[in-house]
Amino acid sequence: VAELGRIASHLIWLGTMALYIGALTPYFYTFRDRETIYDMFEEICGARLMYNYVRMGGVSKDFTPKFMEMLKHFLDTFPKLMKESDGLLTKNRIWMSRTKDVGVISYDDAINWGLSGPSLRGSGVNWDLRKNRPYGIYPSLEFDVPYFPEGDVYARYLVRLEEINQSVRILRQCVEKIRAG
Repeated sequence: VAELGRIASHLIWLGTMALYIGALTPYFYTFRDRETIYDMFEEICGARLMYNYVRMGGVSKDFTPKFMEMLKHFLDTFPKLMKESDGLLTKNRIWMSRTKDVGVISYDDAINWGLSGPSLRGSGVNWDLRKNRPYGIYPSLEFDVPYFPEGDVYARYLVRLEEINQSVRILRQCVEKIRAG
């Protein structure tokens, strides 16, 4: 659920960022995919936006077989859908001109300002609590922490794209670790 939430959050950022820069299509793609995640949240706990599933010491209830089917379908289809947004933006000259060398935050400033998440990693800081101070199931999972030294908006974009890929990787491992029944 945490990794699905990470993907949903990154999709919101990506869609709205693309919209602000003038790209309308990725906005629709990312919100479409976010709705699929919200459908899974609704299945698992009855809520879409304000899901209340993870609790201290565990979760509110076991997931349903339908949730697992939805998750497996998502993992089979979502990476192909993400390539649509990636293909529209990553090498797009307008996107690059509006994000490369824009909003540069140095490695030292990122640390001194207390940045976290993609903003921190987009400034070249290799720090992720799931790796540096592992909790839950994370120590038994294989995944990479993406970080880029440029410190600009484009680097933060690339961090989020790769974090989405790593979240899919994590989710696939979790599905494999869950025993039937």
